[in-house]
Amino acid sequence: MYRVYVGNLDQAVDEGTLRGLFEEHGIAIGTILKKKNYAFIDCADQTNVERAISQLHGKHVNDFCKGHD
Repeated sequence: MYRVYVGNLDQAVDEGTLRGLFEEHGIAIGTILKKKNYAFIDCADQTNVERAISQLHGKHVNDFCKGHD
């Protein structure tokens, strides 16, 4: 299991929104551990982690930008 950190989240973003975002890009995910303004999302393999980073880095959700610099 591989884990992706998603930071700078609006507190209004919930697990369903995150799951939808990843699924929208064809990224298979498992458990989501959501805190106030960040989340850890489990991916089954390294390929899904790499796709998540390359496709979602800098993605805006509810007017907030995801990713790390």
